This record gives sequence, C-alpha cells and structure tokens, in this order.
Amino acid sequence: MTRAVDAVRQLSPNALPYHIADFENGDGYIAAAGLTTPARLADFLATCAEETGDFTIKWESGNYSAARMVEVWPKRFPTRASAEPYAHNAEKLFNLVYANRMGNGAPETGDGFKYRGRDKLQTTGKDDYREAGEHIGVDLVAVPDNIFLDGNGLRVALWEWQRSDCAKLSDAGNFRELTRRVNGGYTNYSERLRQRQRYQKAVGAKVDLLPSQKAARRSAAVATVHVASPAAEPVAHTGLPLWGIALSCALMIAVVAGAYLYEIRPIAAGKGGAKGD
Repeated sequence: MTRAVDAVRQLSPNALPYHIADFENGDGYIAAAGLTTPARLADFLATCAEETGDFTIKWESGNYSAARMVEVWPKRFPTRASAEPYAHNAEKLFNLVYANRMGNGAPETGDGFKYRGRDKLQTTGKDDYREAGEHIGVDLVAVPDNIFLDGNGLRVALWEWQRSDCAKLSDAGNFRELTRRVNGGYTNYSERLRQRQRYQKAVGAKVDLLPSQKAARRSAAVATVHVASPAAEPVAHTGLPLWGIALSCALMIAVVAGAYLYEIRPIAAGKGGAKGD
C-alpha cells in the first residue's frame, strides 16, 4: 500500500515541513491505528487535507468574513449584521462561538481561542485537548501548542479517528457520517469529497465519483436512449420528434449544472475545521 507521506507529497506540494515530517515518521502509528487498507487511508488523508488546507495551516485561522460566519454558525449569527463585529477577529470570534461548550469556560476565560482548532484534524475544545493529551502522554491543556511537536498532531488525529470509529464507516463507504463525527457537521463537504477522490487515486483505492460526475453519467445515459441510431427509421415517423430531443438535451444540461453548483461552492476565508453550533 502507498505510504501516507508519499501521497501527501504528491498531492500537497506546499505542505508545511512539520506535516511532512509527521507522516515520514508516522508509518507505525498509522498501522497501529488500523489504517491498513487503501480506502481507510484515503478517507483519513482526505479529511486531514481539507481540515488543514492541503496541509498548509497549523491553526484554525479565524479570518472569517461576516457572510461566512452566517454559514458556519447560523444559530450564533442569524444575520450578517450580527456577525460584523466579529469579522476577521479570531480571538473575539472563538471566545464567543466556542464558549461554554466542549469543556471551555465563558468568553472571558479565553478558552475558546486557546483551544481553537489545531493540526491534522483541527482538534477543538478543552475536553478534547485534555483527553488527547492523556492518550498520548503529553500535556495539551497547559500548552496546546505541544500538539505540533514530535508527531503529536498525527497521534492525536489517529486517536480522534479511532474514537469516532471511522474505520468501520470507511469500510462501509459512509464518508458523510465519517465527516459528521470528525467535524461535528458537514463544513466544506464538497471539498472533502474532492479531496477524497484525489487521495483514493493516489493510494490505489476504489475511486468514487463526485456528484457532478454521477449526474453527467446519468444524463449521458438518458441522451443515448433518446438519440436515434443510424439504422433506425426517420424520427419524424415513429421516433422522438426533434423538439423532444431538444427538451432532453436541455434537461441533461440542467441536471449537470445543478450538481456542479451543489459540489463547487465558494469557500471563503476562514477555512480550517470550524466546529458548528
């Protein structure tokens, strides 16, 4: 099976050196966590890649526009006006949206910002830092940035993967539920699917089609059924009239366009593993 580090090097040429080092030295940890099939490895690496912007970030950035905050935290920010005071202010934002949950205290404690998303799976919240630290034997509560040292981030990500029983979901092809368990929602799900397909190809796993590709295939099949073969009688007599063919083509275009718009949505600044409401 393809090594994780080779796949990351191939698909993420701008990955931060410490991410590469973690994978270079992490084969043993990866195997011990049960990532022993191409499908599991592809799902894990794709999820990490989306959470870290192709392994180019360490922390959850917090550089959110007001419009993006309304999408990610609709309960907190029902309107753009309510989000404007927190736009592009990571500390103020995280101290609000991550307060009084995940083990964090009130906004004035600063826990939301201190325990914001970090590393491969953007570990978030004081509870997870405590539990992950206990699992790997490193104090991540007093010094959350210890997650960046000595491969700790990879070990924490693998712990989260195992805790959420992601191997079983990966084996079942249930990437949507896998995403919900890791992310707490479906943030940037279309991008996660795109990354998944890339890593499936890189590690030699069975490649799943994207929604737009599935729609294109269905539309092509419909068009094939309606287009007369060379041996058929003239359409004017018993086949589909020309206006019918035109209508079929229009429907095909609409289906493909709809799937494309669903899959390729704009991803605003602030990407990096935000945990929803």
